Amino acid sequence: MDTITSALNRVEGQVRGIKKMYETGRDCEQIIQQISAIQSALKRVGKEILTDEAVRCAKGGSERKKFERVIASAVKIS
Repeated sequence: MDTITSALNRVEGQVRGIKKMYETGRDCEQIIQQISAIQSALKRVGKEILTDEAVRCAKGGSERKKFERVIASAVKIS
């Protein structure tokens, strides 16, 4: 399993954990802390995906337009 898939699996587990925390009435501060951790993890995964895409597109020049769209979307998100 690659690092991106592993990171996404961890995030998925964290989301399930937050759902259980919410359903069982856990402290709001703890839930917010976990949400913040997920947001950070997703930013890291997004950067890794973007980096991988940049390298792939740089190697195969024919996908330059697609890469430009990906970059434009990433800039809007961050």
